[in-house]
Amino acid sequence: MGWKNWAYWVRGGVIGLIYSLIIALWSLKIVLTASDSTSSGFALIFLNLFLNFPSYFIFSLLVDLLPYVDEMLAMVIISFPINFIIFAIIGWLYGKIKNR
Repeated sequence: MGWKNWAYWVRGGVIGLIYSLIIALWSLKIVLTASDSTSSGFALIFLNLFLNFPSYFIFSLLVDLLPYVDEMLAMVIISFPINFIIFAIIGWLYGKIKNR
């Protein structure tokens, strides 16, 4: 069963997981290569707020409930299922429109 035989919602979900992985690796690269904490902080805010907005919004709601969890790890963990669901819904809608 190849990629072309998958349902559109599954394709969208897989694309969402790949998107989350790229954002997580990019964030890790910024944190590890930044020379000072201010520039890495601004870069991470840009990256997570603008490119990963739904996950960032839910993370900001949960941060008060989980005060002792590492923020970067929590953001990565939350972004994977949320982006899977969002991209799966987009793929499902695309499949509905295409099959009309």
